[in-house]
Formats: sequence, C-alpha cells, structure tokens
Amino acid sequence: DDWGMNSEFHGGNDTTELEGLPPPPAGVSAHSAMSKGTDSYKKGQFADAIKWLSWAVLLFEKTRDVNGCMEVLTCRASCYKEVGEYKKAVADCTKVLEHDGKNVAVLVQRALLYESMEKYKLGAEDLRTVMKLDPGNRVARSTIHRLVKM
Repeated sequence: DDWGMNSEFHGGNDTTELEGLPPPPAGVSAHSAMSKGTDSYKKGQFADAIKWLSWAVLLFEKTRDVNGCMEVLTCRASCYKEVGEYKKAVADCTKVLEHDGKNVAVLVQRALLYESMEKYKLGAEDLRTVMKLDPGNRVARSTIHRLVKM
C-alpha cells in the first residue's frame, strides 16, 4: 500500500460501482436519486444516502452530465467518511479532482481524509495546493502545520 500514482485511490474507474447494488428503480431520474440521497445524508441515514447517491452517479454518467456526477461524488464522499469508509471517500474525492483540480473544498476534504488514514504526506500535499489556490484558507493553514509535524 504505497499510495503511489498507480494506486486504486488515484481515481480508478471503479469508484462508482458498489458490489451488490441493484439497478436503480425504474423511472428514477438522476436528479431525483440525488435529491433522495442528499435528504438521507441530512437525516444521518448514510447507508441509504450512499445507495441513492450511487444510483445518481450511474444515471448522471449515462446522460453524460459531468457536473451533476461531480456534485454527487462530493456528497457521497462525505457519506463514506461518516461510515468510516475512508478509502472509498478518497476515491470519490480523487475522481472529482481529476475533473476539477482547483476544487478547494474537495482538496480540503481529501486532505482531512488522508489525515484520518495516517497518510500525512498526501494530506499535506493537498493542503499545499489549497494554500496556493486560497492562501487565506483557515482549515488548510491550521491543518498543514499539524500534518507536516507528523
């Protein structure tokens, strides 16, 4: 587990697939699946949220709605974090960052996930990128000092 560029966490194509996930219910649109997923997330029903958000990703990919897909992946990463699935959360963040490498919120999210996984060097790299993009970012400023000491 060297976390090099060939690692599965640097955005493999499998981040949208969930083992055992049945196909989305008939007639469900990507937007309605996303809405149900975000509602479940807000209620703390993370397993349901992950299911609905995973369906939303699949449906957005079918319609080639990249922006919708990126929004859903960002939310699903938060759900994975809440249930302790840090590697899956990192994979979703990475997929978003492959599309938009300057997304400060997702860079911070991934850095904090790396910290939770004790991957301090990778977290610090993301925070350095944040500091270049948004020098006044308080979370990045306070966290980078902690990670560099690790």
